[in-house]
Amino acid sequence: MSTLSPRALASLQAYRLMLFSRAVHPEFFEIRKRRSSHNRQYELDTWLARGAHVITFSHEGENIVEVLTPSEQAVPPRGVVESIPCAGEREHESRFGGRLNYITSVQTEIVSDNLYRATLREMHEHAVENSSLMHRWREDDSRMDSLSVLDVQCYPCEVHAQSWHLDAGCGLVLRSQAIFEVLAKKEE
Repeated sequence: MSTLSPRALASLQAYRLMLFSRAVHPEFFEIRKRRSSHNRQYELDTWLARGAHVITFSHEGENIVEVLTPSEQAVPPRGVVESIPCAGEREHESRFGGRLNYITSVQTEIVSDNLYRATLREMHEHAVENSSLMHRWREDDSRMDSLSVLDVQCYPCEVHAQSWHLDAGCGLVLRSQAIFEVLAKKEE
């Protein structure tokens, strides 16, 4: 069993998935890519930043806002409904308001340099092929690039979102999957 470096351990422990029931202000993020869409059932706004993303799903004045961030100190604590550490494997489900449901799964892994390079190449190709939101960068002290990808599929009453955040500094690969859905109205 290998021991994690202090940087890898700190990165792994720092990542949080935070849920809000209200919109978060863009000034807290250095947004690199943004995309919006809407249909008769919902409005969707997605933001991608370095190692982070925000997904806002709204229906008739109710919101689910997912913030995945490497530093929860960068996000205001006001309005946080849930704050879930990303280390390891996590699953979570929540109801928001009367008709919104949210399901997520998050997995993290620290990988070798060779596996990191292969994953980086594969995720970059996936993002280009699927027109996903993507931001790639290199830290001054790194030999490899880091990458954030947000891939979203919109359906009539739900949205499926997958994200990958790769941190070259420690070989971190973080994957999240979420379903945002508008539930059917109950018969009265």
